[in-house]
Amino acid sequence: MKYLVLLFYTAFLFSCASTNQSAIIIFDEFKIQKLTEAGVKVVSVGPSENEWPQLTPSDGAALTVNSQKIVFAVLGDTGCRLKEGKKSGSYQDCGNPKEWPYPLITKSLQNETYDLLVHTGDYHYREHCTRYDKCPTHVGYGWATWYDDFYNPTKQLFDRTPFLFVRGNHEDCKRAHEGWTPLSSTLNQFSEGCLQQEPTQFVEIGDLLLVNFDNSDFDDKKDLKPTDKEDWLRKLADLKNKIKSYGPKKEVWFLSHKPLISYFPNDETAEPEAMKENLYELAKEAGLIDSIDFALSGHAHNQQVVLKDPKFVQIVVGNGGTSLEPFGRRIQTEQLITSTVSDKSFGYAIFSRETFKKWTLEFKDVSGKTELTCQLKKENTKCSFPLN
Repeated sequence: MKYLVLLFYTAFLFSCASTNQSAIIIFDEFKIQKLTEAGVKVVSVGPSENEWPQLTPSDGAALTVNSQKIVFAVLGDTGCRLKEGKKSGSYQDCGNPKEWPYPLITKSLQNETYDLLVHTGDYHYREHCTRYDKCPTHVGYGWATWYDDFYNPTKQLFDRTPFLFVRGNHEDCKRAHEGWTPLSSTLNQFSEGCLQQEPTQFVEIGDLLLVNFDNSDFDDKKDLKPTDKEDWLRKLADLKNKIKSYGPKKEVWFLSHKPLISYFPNDETAEPEAMKENLYELAKEAGLIDSIDFALSGHAHNQQVVLKDPKFVQIVVGNGGTSLEPFGRRIQTEQLITSTVSDKSFGYAIFSRETFKKWTLEFKDVSGKTELTCQLKKENTKCSFPLN
């Protein structure tokens, strides 16, 4: 009898870890509005006889919003984390909203008023699972998993406003790139393969210039090889020159998944430690830093406002659902402001434009309650916590 139980257990684990990657699921067609360099494009996502759905893209249309009073909603790192490594694994209970609250966050966003929703990347996290008590119905890189982890809980937002989708490292060519296709500004069909780096999108909205830069393949953990350093330095210098061609009367936002600079909590003390500044140093050497007014990213699983030098502001919104990296306290120093102080500090951000290069930023929790408010100015950013 014990051998039958063991055989059943082994089969169950194997099914959790692999066979459900290619499941064919039933769903109703839905449409995604995505903001690209060519305007707002709509892609219809419908069922097919194969695992991957049918995509029907449309021609672009102009984004008709008042750039002077535009409001962004921002999400980042939203998927349910199921990952195993050589030393340890990280599992969230995808069916428990306290563990994975992304569906609740999308409901809170329905009560917000905004013109554009920015996702800072990393949509898919259900990579591997061999713990039978934690495995959801679908795991792996197939469409069914993508649908559970991102498309289904987000459908209620697709009809409201356009999205600007930033590509994360979880969507690079080594991981869940195929499910990224409906969100890509370049790819239109699943058969078109994977681009190591997608072309930078320069999105003009009045006097705003949103630079959507794909750095999903950038190595932010090691010292760069000389050839890689030269390659990225050239890309960033080209980016600076392109931005310069738009003239001096633009407010420039640099959007990328991996931040130019950010902090993570020390494993023992939960005090902030700076991540490697590979990207920042290259951007500075290329002259790009002086061309950017604000930088917006994800990747770090918390929320941050980072002040580096008098004229550089990096905002991180990476607390949209995946397991967090919380600091041990609320932090408000000359370089870092954050309220991600527990493993339940999930949420999103609302950016409301006041005037040229001046914004009000609100970091909100799962229910929509404001946790931190900042007045963003390139040379004088200030933040405050609610009195209660």
